[in-house]
Amino acid sequence: MAGTPRNIIYYNRNNVPLDGIVGSAFTHVILAVVVPTVSGGIDTAVIDKFLSEPGVVPKLKENGKRKVLFALGGDEDYIPAGAWKSASLNVSSFAKSLVDYAVKHDFDGIDIDFEDTASLQNPAAASYDAKKFLIALSKELKAAVPPGKSLIVTHAPQAPYFDPAWKEAPYSQIASAAGDAIDWFNIQYYNNGTWYNGNTNDGPAQKEKITGLSGSTPPGWSILALSEQAATPVEKLVLGRVTSLDNAGLNKTMAGYLSAADTVTYLVQPLMSHFGAKFGGVMAWQYSLHVSSTETANSWGKTIQGALEQALADA
Repeated sequence: MAGTPRNIIYYNRNNVPLDGIVGSAFTHVILAVVVPTVSGGIDTAVIDKFLSEPGVVPKLKENGKRKVLFALGGDEDYIPAGAWKSASLNVSSFAKSLVDYAVKHDFDGIDIDFEDTASLQNPAAASYDAKKFLIALSKELKAAVPPGKSLIVTHAPQAPYFDPAWKEAPYSQIASAAGDAIDWFNIQYYNNGTWYNGNTNDGPAQKEKITGLSGSTPPGWSILALSEQAATPVEKLVLGRVTSLDNAGLNKTMAGYLSAADTVTYLVQPLMSHFGAKFGGVMAWQYSLHVSSTETANSWGKTIQGALEQALADA
């Protein structure tokens, strides 16, 4: 289940047990989140709490059924000011600390969730070049892996970062320069406004803007348009969604949420029909559906996995 198409879930809000993922349809789980520090190191406190349960990572892997990664970064509201810049000053050391942590706890990979939009807009004001940093970090992570080990390196960019009309698509430039150092992209096709992902519960609009498989000219950030670039083949393109309106940010109308069933109808089925087994898969934020309940995304994962497998069977 390690190949394409993938069925990925993030775990961050621990009001539901992490081991509930055991037995689920998800092929990958990403624990969130490790954050950079102003001293150029990493703060692993959140993940350490998840790991306090003995043997939780091997349990999640289910004898090879599932890969387990951890996320670096996330919402800028939780990143100390200047932390990314500090990391950029000694990328090799920063990467080594991440790889050492991954190896120590038997993680299969690291997901880079970089959301310092201001640095991509104005590197001079940020006092560091975010694109160069992310390219170097991806390569240094791979280089720091001990002999006999392997490490998945993924990125979770917001969809606008691939827009040719926005700062010349910085993430397309990163993808091109980093090459095989990035295994795939968990693209956040949500919370980016109706321009990029369409209104919540508007399946036809989301199909056009996200897949690029309807309408006239595919948007430059759509999966179809990106798949036509050498640096972002469809195997590397993962459709990112939210599992509930509670997980969709503050502006529910513009968040681009669809139910699992509508996600299948308007997004997954068209993409699988067009790309088949090469399609990179689906990512979802996050496993806990609501702050105030114990509902999980297991049903979501089952629906998505069923659609992926059915499309392969019908091909």
